[in-house]
Amino acid sequence: MTKQLIAVLLLLGGCRVEPSEENPPPSSSPSYVFQMKTIEQTLDGCTAGAEGCTYLRLDFPMITDNADGVAVDAITDAVHGFITEPLQPGGSGHTAQELIDEFFASYAELRRRVANYGLPWFVERKAFVVNNAPDILCLSFASRSFMGGAHGNATITFENFNPRTGERVELADLFVNGYETKLLPLAEARFREVRVIEEGMTLAEAGFSFSENGTFTLPDNFAVEKDGLTFYYNAYEVAPYALGATELTLSYEELDGLLKE
Repeated sequence: MTKQLIAVLLLLGGCRVEPSEENPPPSSSPSYVFQMKTIEQTLDGCTAGAEGCTYLRLDFPMITDNADGVAVDAITDAVHGFITEPLQPGGSGHTAQELIDEFFASYAELRRRVANYGLPWFVERKAFVVNNAPDILCLSFASRSFMGGAHGNATITFENFNPRTGERVELADLFVNGYETKLLPLAEARFREVRVIEEGMTLAEAGFSFSENGTFTLPDNFAVEKDGLTFYYNAYEVAPYALGATELTLSYEELDGLLKE
């Protein structure tokens, strides 16, 4: 039995799993074949996503082509770690069932302590394949939740893998030496365009905080996509919550001469 299958069995932990739509790879020699799976539980049989429904939903890709080895282990471990990450620091989360138990127990405890508490909670976690190619595998880990407080939370994190070795791919692995001097101005111009920052206005004046001296920086969070690189700043990362997340994409044509052959 391959490690990825064992990991999935541990992930499920007795939960009912619904097969989701397959995530077919592109026709040009993909790295792996995936199928999406879904684990979902709601309070009192309500419909997940409906107004007033308290629920937890996990969507994640499974490698289904009997591949094995260190690379598959690394990819499977990354998905498993995201899906079962504890809801709170110090919480459980080794299996999906433990995560579900923790979520509904926390909600029940709050309702016992706070009379007439009626706000619904939800947790949605979705891992999916962004780019599935012979030389790169990019996964997106998207999370949305509300477990009380002033507002909910939402994050997107990308992981890029060498599909042959399972090693994470960093920016320095993609670009030639000294790439920062040309890449940063390109990215800052696109950031200003996306955020509609007036010419002559500093990033700080527009409400963004990158570093102590206000110099623009790129996040470690990026996706190697088919047509370019996408960089993603989650809420709170460089701006207050009210300004939300920022996503910017640079095409490979724009990056010509900066990428390694």
